Amino acid sequence: MEHYIWHLKQGIGRNHEYARKLLATHSRNAGLICGHDCAYCPTRSCVRTHRAFKELGVKPFTRRYAIVDPDTPVMVARDISKLGPDDILMVCPTTDAWAPEAQKYKIGKRILEVVAERGQCQCRLLSKNRAMFDDLDVVKAQRGRFMVGTSITAPARKAAELAAVERYASPNPDRREALVGAHRRGYRTFGMLSPVLPGIVENGQDMIELFNYIMDANPGDIWVEPVNARGPGLIWTAEDLRSAGYTDMAAAVDRIRKRDAWQEYAFELTRHAQAAAAALGLLDKVHVLLYQNRFDPALVAALNEDELGIVWL
Repeated sequence: MEHYIWHLKQGIGRNHEYARKLLATHSRNAGLICGHDCAYCPTRSCVRTHRAFKELGVKPFTRRYAIVDPDTPVMVARDISKLGPDDILMVCPTTDAWAPEAQKYKIGKRILEVVAERGQCQCRLLSKNRAMFDDLDVVKAQRGRFMVGTSITAPARKAAELAAVERYASPNPDRREALVGAHRRGYRTFGMLSPVLPGIVENGQDMIELFNYIMDANPGDIWVEPVNARGPGLIWTAEDLRSAGYTDMAAAVDRIRKRDAWQEYAFELTRHAQAAAAALGLLDKVHVLLYQNRFDPALVAALNEDELGIVWL
């Protein structure tokens, strides 16, 4: 996949959205567009007005390219001493520091070296690539400061469907295996079930299966999130699924392009997550991330009747 270089001027920044999500206080991304190129990714919608697209001669709403900043570790090194022991730095929350183009510049590994050598803060690592777990030895002497997670988007029996829309990321079973391995090596772990597409969880038993899929990693917390409907992500997701022969799931994704259907899907996913968490004794660990402005007031009121585990954004 082609990649472009763009040097982001900002260093580590306070991340109020991720603080509301209970994930981190600060973050720094590895670029603008991640080479994992997941079909559903909403990042392009978030950065679509950035001047990099015009200067690089690429369009934000096209695929099969990445925009990476090889100097990310340098910028992290510049600011890391400003963070204290109670701060949590999230490494590259929207553009993966272990995506193929980032690996070329060893961005993730270099960030770990900087945080271990110069920082005092805690650090939350999230990736869709098992290569992250190969670099954990860099920080093994300080493993207590690091929380390790990977986006798990399907249980084993539905891994093939997700591989069709996450073709450049590590397969879900590999991510799960690596997460379990991190736990066995003494790292704190967390679960990130995001996004949970329609057709993956259709009832409470499906959600129990998805939770159980990661429990061998002993996650301290588990985040659950419906797919973001911004931009062309749902269109691309349905196209990729249909091309791979998963027509029923493609139809389910097409359906939630309509606001009412998306709300219904997100509402049901939330209720399935709450019921599964209660059945498994995980209510104190599960956080369902929802944006209030994406629901009609009546649905917000209905969700608030049992808001256990819901994090409103």
